[in-house]
Amino acid sequence: MVEPIVIRLNRRIASVATSRVMPEPPANPVNHAELQRMATLDQREAAVEQQRVELQAEREGMLQANAAMLAVAQKLSQYQQRLADEAEENLLELSLQMARKVLMQEIQAGRYEIDPILAEAISKLPPRQDATVRLNPQDLARSGLAKSPPSGETGTLTYVADPTIAPGECVLESSDGVLESRIDTHMDEIARALRGHE
Repeated sequence: MVEPIVIRLNRRIASVATSRVMPEPPANPVNHAELQRMATLDQREAAVEQQRVELQAEREGMLQANAAMLAVAQKLSQYQQRLADEAEENLLELSLQMARKVLMQEIQAGRYEIDPILAEAISKLPPRQDATVRLNPQDLARSGLAKSPPSGETGTLTYVADPTIAPGECVLESSDGVLESRIDTHMDEIARALRGHE
């Protein structure tokens, strides 16, 4: 009777030994080549994402640099415009000073006509307005208008030699007030007209 117990034991030991020694095969066997391929793909995806992040940061940096350059260009353009305006104003002022100097030299040399200056001043009087016309004594001596009777549109004009009036200038006095034809006044009018066309 001893034998049946040993057999049973042996079967049990054999079945326990078999279950421990022989593991069950996995449901999905692992392929090392596939694992390596997947790892390589993961690395590539990570590298692409890193490049995308770097490119995005570079793009944002370029946009900021572009905005800064546009701001600098705008400031430079404003500065350039201001310089051009100042240069234009300086050129205008210099031109007026030169014109005034040349005009004064021509007047001092006596190379001018007083009658056109008188005619312009007289034309500003109201029709049939009596007036006293004050002229530099040299201009009064040279004026043809002072020696001829006034036209039908003007009133009585009385010409008076006045040494306080500069050559090339005249002053008209009427009941409406005083009208001055001065070189400085004409130059100021020219300057205003030129600045108005800027």
